[in-house]
Amino acid sequence: MNKRTKDLAVRFVKDLILSVAASVFAFLLLRWVTVPVSGFSHKLAVWTGVAATASAIGLFTSNFYKRERKVTSINSVLHLLGAILIKEVLLVTAIFVGLVQVNFPADFSILLLSDFVFTLLMCQFVHISRGSQMKNVRQISAAKTVLVVGTDDAAIEMARSLDASETFSVVGLISEDKRMDGRILADYPVYYSASPDNMEELRWKLGGIDCIFFTRSGSEDAVGKKAESAGGRKSSFSKSDLFVKRSFDLTVSFILLVVFSPLIALCSLLIKLDDGGPVFYRQERMGKGGRPFFLVKFRSMRTDAESMGVPALCSGEDDPRLTRIGRFLRAHHLDELPQLWNVFVGDMSFVGYRPERAYFVNQIMQRDNRFQYLFQLAPGVTSYSTLYNGYTDTIEKMITRLDHDIYYLRSRSLWFDAKILALTFLSIVSGKKF
Repeated sequence: MNKRTKDLAVRFVKDLILSVAASVFAFLLLRWVTVPVSGFSHKLAVWTGVAATASAIGLFTSNFYKRERKVTSINSVLHLLGAILIKEVLLVTAIFVGLVQVNFPADFSILLLSDFVFTLLMCQFVHISRGSQMKNVRQISAAKTVLVVGTDDAAIEMARSLDASETFSVVGLISEDKRMDGRILADYPVYYSASPDNMEELRWKLGGIDCIFFTRSGSEDAVGKKAESAGGRKSSFSKSDLFVKRSFDLTVSFILLVVFSPLIALCSLLIKLDDGGPVFYRQERMGKGGRPFFLVKFRSMRTDAESMGVPALCSGEDDPRLTRIGRFLRAHHLDELPQLWNVFVGDMSFVGYRPERAYFVNQIMQRDNRFQYLFQLAPGVTSYSTLYNGYTDTIEKMITRLDHDIYYLRSRSLWFDAKILALTFLSIVSGKKF
């Protein structure tokens, strides 16, 4: 089995699992909103089997799982709708022939409508996540970052060929046609660039570009060679995305400050009673545009934690400098609660990269100057790197974390932010240590 066939098989299985899961959720919803269903377990098993068959037929006949050459986001939704409609028609047929027994018309309507909505939301959410996160984080540090000029078959084949090697990682295609900006071709995002200024901006959007490849049909002069720059550049979020992100941060941080005010007061009292020291710990960090701001946390360490005057790296909840209450706060991430104020005033966002002190930023920059690209973002209470890299107690771990942060920079979207927030919540609830 070649790589292309294997990738399609994996996509098909993933889409099939999502579609069947949506059907199971729909049946569980039916039980929740209606009277108890007799023989529920048996009916659920039959429904799951029918849904799996209908989903497989719908995905295969609509070619949704293939989503290759010249597929825009609109066409992708249309393909998905086609797959779901085929699935729903088959489910209706199974109900009418008696394979699945539900009350008509009330239960029938609830089941089919919820199945349609759940399947659409689950499959499309994951599809969008795939498009924005198509590159593995390891490729960022292991391979040279590449853009390929062109959107024709030759450019796509070159991109695939480069990706097949271990030397290069293709992060997108370049088009001189502004109408192509934002489209997805063969799983590669298309970026508009028709001048050196466009190329400079694109370099900052993607957190650095190592190489630009041209096909014989490519136009090197039009795209321009200039790629080096200094200073901040605007985010790849659209203005409306930035407005939504800031509105979300402002609204939710205010609500959480009010909701958690009793807990904040309790933590403050416990810290004060523990050793009589200050409740809050303010530390200067580097924020958006490289501007310093004071990050606020509950104090979890002794007051003499950095008595030598040299910043020390933290080792999580095992750090011997932690107080008794601080160890508990750190273990349950309660020490982060005051950062809601940083989000409210705009110094931070809920999702971004973890801000560092200038002392460590300078050390990181000596090893890897890609950190400068992060300054176009607001630092976050949580981040993609936090989920998978956890606390960083060495410069080497900070460099590894930078790979994750650059990955977020290249892949960021409102959908990706929502996924990070959801995973962070699940990690905290499940007691995951990070």
